[in-house]
Amino acid sequence: MLYNLPFTMKQYVTLGMMAALLMGLPQARAQQVLKFAQDSVAAFIVPPDGTDGTNEFTVYFGIVNLTSENRQVVANRLSTELTAGHGNFFCWDLCYDSTADASLNPVTINANDTTTFGQYTVLKPNNLSGQSEVTMIFTDVLTGVSIQRTYVFKVGTTGRTPLEQQPWLSAPQPNPASGHTAVQVGLPPGQAAGELLLRDLQGRVLRSWRVGPQPDRQPLDLNGVSAGWYVLALQTGQGTAAVQRLLVR
Repeated sequence: MLYNLPFTMKQYVTLGMMAALLMGLPQARAQQVLKFAQDSVAAFIVPPDGTDGTNEFTVYFGIVNLTSENRQVVANRLSTELTAGHGNFFCWDLCYDSTADASLNPVTINANDTTTFGQYTVLKPNNLSGQSEVTMIFTDVLTGVSIQRTYVFKVGTTGRTPLEQQPWLSAPQPNPASGHTAVQVGLPPGQAAGELLLRDLQGRVLRSWRVGPQPDRQPLDLNGVSAGWYVLALQTGQGTAAVQRLLVR
């Protein structure tokens, strides 16, 4: 079932033709188009002021193209269950305001590749505790095959909960940073270490650090890193587990 996707008439025709062809294919085969890079991380503990007091908590979608061809993928926000006072918006081909539920245009995901850091959803907690949920669906334009996920944000939660058994990465402090910053890392039970990657906005890895689930923040040397926006990505045995934005001055 498609959910009010903003297709052109030509795209609707294409979808209809592909649907007819796919009826004769085994269902499992028809579904091997997209997947989430992170199979389990869909719930997050959020501070009431967002990340670093910016009133925004960002979660990157990480959609993987499983095929050997470039794919055009659209995004729809199916539903939101927000605590009163919380806000939400998403970015896909561009960033939309809180009233938009569908992307206007598709994003190209290259063959055997993953979406870049420009595709994400943002919760604005506005210093209010509570739980909010956002459900997104991502659809391959050519086949109509979709995947969906509900993102759960627990705002103001303290103490150890089942959510914290998932890999997580704290916001870097200081941020903006100059010369150094520090993060705290959480890894699943039994996993002794992960790799922290510093990427530019084109996805290139500039630095890497081996990190463990230590209770204290772990220092990161940024000397020699040019001023600008970067992404810190925690790489675990299950793929990239968490990301945080970092501004270097």
